[in-house]
Amino acid sequence: MKLRGAPTLHVVGDSHVRTFMYIRKKQLLKRTRIRFCMVVGATAMGVINPNSKTQAGSTFTDYLQKVPRDQPVITMLGEVDCGFIIWHRSQNMGESVGDQIKKSIAGYRIFLKKIKEMGFKRIMVSSAPLPTVRDYQDGYDIRNLRGEVTATLAERMELTLKFNRKMKAICERDRLTYLDLATPILDVKRNEVKKEYLHPEKVDHHLYPPAFSKVVLKELEKLGYH
Repeated sequence: MKLRGAPTLHVVGDSHVRTFMYIRKKQLLKRTRIRFCMVVGATAMGVINPNSKTQAGSTFTDYLQKVPRDQPVITMLGEVDCGFIIWHRSQNMGESVGDQIKKSIAGYRIFLKKIKEMGFKRIMVSSAPLPTVRDYQDGYDIRNLRGEVTATLAERMELTLKFNRKMKAICERDRLTYLDLATPILDVKRNEVKKEYLHPEKVDHHLYPPAFSKVVLKELEKLGYH
């Protein structure tokens, strides 16, 4: 790999960042370095909350403080919100889904503004990964709170697509680059993720890295990263 003088992509986000980890491990980008900061369970809603359980906001900020400001940053958040936490809070705390998605989007926008204020010139926002698990209650044990969520796959899909539409509009207004990694994997007729992108482990809510990485690479190549 001839990486001298090559650009370095910095990816910060939740556990779905593992697809970027797969890309680096397999050396699928030949002329681009890739680094990442992953916080399992990180949410768009909580990324600006200093008291959040994951401490994602401070972890991401600490990481980015060490990154040269001329290097591009990719953020990947939202799946935990749309696929789990919003529904869990709605069921257990009585908070409306509508109010919560507004909080998630507002929190994410504040976080992106903070990255911009740190001096980063190239900020890319990945669409939130689409939901894949049909029924959390089928296969998740009681130790995993996702198993308590009763929202259907269709409900979670609708919320995720709404989140992505809102974030795309924000990126256009705030002059950020939006990475649409959702449209290519969506079976529009069924309103579900295409089968080839589903993880072989049916209760794994992550997209299948060997397949999903091809979508990511195609989007990155459009932006000049190879």
